[in-house]
Amino acid sequence: MDFIFGVVLAFSLQSTLWNNAVAVEHLLTSTFQDAFKEKGVNFNDVVSKIMAVNKQLVNTSASQYIIGGDYREHLNTICSGGDKSCLWPSSINKKIYVPYTFRSNYNKAQQAVITASMYEFEVLTCVRFKYRTREITYLQLIDGTGCWSYVGPGKERAQELSLQKPHCVHIGIIQHQLMHALGFHHENSRTDRDDHIEVKMENIKKGSENNFKAQKSNNLVTAYDYGSIMHYGRYVFSKSPDLPTIVPKPDGNVDVGQLMGFSETDVLKINKMYHCDVCGNLLTKNYGSFTSPNYPDLYPSYANCKWIIRAPLQHKLNVGKC
Repeated sequence: MDFIFGVVLAFSLQSTLWNNAVAVEHLLTSTFQDAFKEKGVNFNDVVSKIMAVNKQLVNTSASQYIIGGDYREHLNTICSGGDKSCLWPSSINKKIYVPYTFRSNYNKAQQAVITASMYEFEVLTCVRFKYRTREITYLQLIDGTGCWSYVGPGKERAQELSLQKPHCVHIGIIQHQLMHALGFHHENSRTDRDDHIEVKMENIKKGSENNFKAQKSNNLVTAYDYGSIMHYGRYVFSKSPDLPTIVPKPDGNVDVGQLMGFSETDVLKINKMYHCDVCGNLLTKNYGSFTSPNYPDLYPSYANCKWIIRAPLQHKLNVGKC
C-alpha cells in the first residue's frame, strides 16, 4: 500500500494576470455601467448586478411570483434551510446529483462560463451538476427575462432557472442562482441578521420594502457572512445611489456582498446542509496556508483532496512548501 507524506503549503498573492473562466466571461459582456447607463451606481456585488438586470421584470407578468428580487418559492413550499422537502436527494455514493438541460441556445463561450461555475461546486462540495438523461426533476436553464431561480428542487417536473444572456452569464450570478436552486435564501434575510446589519428602511425605494424581510432560517451553525455570494450589496433597492439600504454592525465600513463567486462560508454551508464529506476547501485570503489530511502524519490512501485558491484579476499565486 502506498502512502504520500503529508505537506503544508504556504501561499501569498502577487500582481499579474489571473487566467481562468473569469477571463472568458469578460469577453462576453460589456460593463454594467455601460449597458444600463446608470451613473453613480456601484455594481461591486452580485446582487446589485442581478437587480440591475431584473429591473426589466418590474410591472410585468414575469415578476408576479418573484420574491427578494430574484427567486421564487414552489407552490405550498417555503424552504427555511435544511428541510428535507427542499433538498435534492442524496445518492448511494453520498453525492448530490442535480440534472440540468439548456432550453435556450447559449453559445459555446456562454456554456463554458456556466459549466465552469458548476465545476466549482464539484470541486468543493458533494454536489454534482449533470446533464439530464431521463430524470423527472431537473433544472431547465433558460434565456428568460432577468436572473432568477426557484428555491430548492421542484416535485417531478422541470424547474426553470433564468440566466438572461449576456448579462446573467457571470460566474458569481450563476453560482448565486444555483445556490437558490439548492435551497438557500439570501444571507441578509437570516433570523439573526439584525445583530449584524441595520436595514435603513427610510432609504429603500417605495414598493421594495418586502425584499428586506427577515425570515425563518437554518443558519447551520455558521457565522454571519458579509462576504457571501448570497448577500445584498450596500445600496440594493436604494431610492438614491448615495443612500445605503444596508449598514453592517458594529463596523459600518465592512464590505457587504462581493462579485467573485463563493465565499468560504458559502462552501461550508453547502457541505453542512447536504452532509458532504469533502477533503479540500476554497481559499480567498491574500495569504495563508493549508495542509494535507493528517498532517504531519502520513497522507491516507485513496484520499482525493482539492483546493481552489482564488485570486482577483491582475494577481498571481505564489506557493511555497514549508
